[in-house]
Order: sequence, then structure tokens, then C-alpha cells
Amino acid sequence: LLEKNLLLAQPVAPAKPSAAEDSEESRRSWAFQAQNLPQSGGAAGAGSAVKCPSSVACVTLTVNYAAEALLALGRPADAKALLGSFVSANVLPGSVELLSGLSLEQHIIGGASARPPGGDVAGDDGGHAEAARSVCGGCSPSRTLGGLSPPGYILQSLGGGASQPPKDRAEAKGDAEKEKASASKESSQAALVVYPPSEYSSLGETQCVLYTNLAAIHVQDGNLDEAEACCEKALHVTPRALAPLRTLVYVFLRRGNHVQALRRLKQSRL
Repeated sequence: LLEKNLLLAQPVAPAKPSAAEDSEESRRSWAFQAQNLPQSGGAAGAGSAVKCPSSVACVTLTVNYAAEALLALGRPADAKALLGSFVSANVLPGSVELLSGLSLEQHIIGGASARPPGGDVAGDDGGHAEAARSVCGGCSPSRTLGGLSPPGYILQSLGGGASQPPKDRAEAKGDAEKEKASASKESSQAALVVYPPSEYSSLGETQCVLYTNLAAIHVQDGNLDEAEACCEKALHVTPRALAPLRTLVYVFLRRGNHVQALRRLKQSRL
């Protein structure tokens, strides 16, 4: 899926690569190519190079599972190259802005706009709001990432009307009303129905998962400082999440800081 969306670099190995060159080339080939995402735009964007780009939810799942597979294969450097480049490129906040510009919510029945955000995600109020928005690239952690269906497919199913600016949609409304009777008989298009279980997690929840997974990779690499930083970012977004808390406590225990580990565990129960 990553290769189909041009999201992995094409490796160009040297004629006689040394062990160090081969390792570096392997890590470089697993670096996430964020410039080829649809929201990047430009001539290098996947909007012009890929006929039907996958949704950000599918891409995110693929990156997580690929990193897990690389770890299982004993290739932590490649896993860190893939997941680290994906997180550092702020892929999810950019995708959220792209989805907002498409104005798909009004065409979707039963989507995220019809249900409140998860209670574990830090909202727009409270002391964690500023830190949570910072981790989410300035966006609200409760923003939706949509579902597994590509936005291009959704727009095609809606006849492209969702991609028009509000002014153009208003001007076209009169013509649409005139053809409403005939269109209702001939057209097979309908409003999309999206059930909450089929939707992907919110922006904040997904960022928490990404940073927690990246922290686990840093722990395996022995970089406890980076692992702690990733756990703290994950907890900024979801203060009551157990996975980043457990990883953070493990980091403290690895350092021999039992007092700090116990303090964080007690704070999580408040």
C-alpha cells in the first residue's frame, strides 16, 4: 500500500555496497515520503501521481503494522526510520485540514459529527488543551480522521459536489433544484452512511498511539530520553491512556528512578 501511494523511497543501492552503506540505504528506503501525500500539493504530490490515493486512516494503519513487522523481523532501525519520519512529518494534522476543506461532513450520515468525541482525549478546555493541540499540529485532538474509504472515492460517490467551494455550491443549487425530479430517477448516488464503528480513531487518540509505538522503538534502541519525550507527548493528548503511562514507568524503572515511577502511577489514579 505504501509503494502504491509512492510513500516509500525507491532504493538505489551502490554497485558494491559495504555493510554500513547497505544498512544506511535500507533505513533511507523506509523513510516515509510525506511530500507525496495529497495534502502536500504541487507537482510532486500524489494527487497528480496516484489515481486514487488511500485514506489517511489506511496509511496510518499500514505504517503501524509495517513498523511492528519490522520489529518482529529484528530490524528496529528500519522501524524507527518509518514510524519516526511519519510522526515528524505531521501527516495526520495535514490530513485533517485536507478533509475539512472538502466539507464532507454534511454528506455523511452517522459520522463523527453526529457523536461526541471520546472522553479520554484532551479537549479544547482544561490545562492540557494547549499542550494537546501542540502535539496535534495546532488542531483539536477531537477532530476526526474519517474512515477507511479514500476521500476521492467519497467525492466521486457524491458526484463531486463536496469538492466545490461554498459559493459555487450555492450558485449551483438553483440548477440542481431544476433537475432534482429527473436526477432522483436516473441517479444512483446517495448520501453516504458511515457507522461509528467503521470510523478511525480521532486525531488525538491516533497521535497517542503513534507516539507510544515510537517510544517503544526508542526503548528497544536504548534511547530512553527520546522514549520519555514520546510518552509525555502521548499523555498530553490522552492523559488517562494506559499504554504510554506503562511505557513511561518502564523507562523510569530502567533508569532506577523508582520514586518517579511510583509518583506517576499515583498521579494517574487521581
